[in-house]
Amino acid sequence: MLGKFCDRVYLSFDADRAGFDAAQRVLEFFNRFGIEILVMTLPAGEDPATLIEKGGADAFCEHQAGS
Repeated sequence: MLGKFCDRVYLSFDADRAGFDAAQRVLEFFNRFGIEILVMTLPAGEDPATLIEKGGADAFCEHQAGS
């Protein structure tokens, strides 16, 4: 259903082993549907929620633009 609305998806996972493993599973899943998946990286030990709590949505976006 997502493919009906977009052809590119940005995802962000925790910067730990579990986040890496989750990203791999998502990539394998979406490869079947021809949707471009971009995984955004975070600093080691961070997760999306705490990064936003610390610096707000703008800081999160700025970090991603610099990756």
